[in-house]
Amino acid sequence: MSLYLRFYQGYILPNKFNIDKRRAHLSTLICSKQITREEALAELEKPIYDPQLFQLDYDFVLKKLRLTKIEFEEIMCSPPRAHSDYPIEKPIYDRFPLLKIARPFWAALKGQLTR
Repeated sequence: MSLYLRFYQGYILPNKFNIDKRRAHLSTLICSKQITREEALAELEKPIYDPQLFQLDYDFVLKKLRLTKIEFEEIMCSPPRAHSDYPIEKPIYDRFPLLKIARPFWAALKGQLTR
């Protein structure tokens, strides 16, 4: 697992979005009868991140992202945003209105090509 993925799944997801990826992973292991439910619950009782490893990763990630602790904590404390808040997530026809004009012609051409 990469350091960034470990930091994202171990710190950012649980603290900013209240998502613990261990739950899905452990659920899969329970369903495949590799562990029991009790073992999974015991695993969830453990901390997500080893405190010493967390501090090393935290310092490294902030350095690589060129963020101060204050800047990073402001990001972590800000409310989560939806994907639709960003223009790239809008349908292509909303981002490029001229494509709406070309859409029927493209559909007709595509229909001709599949015959």
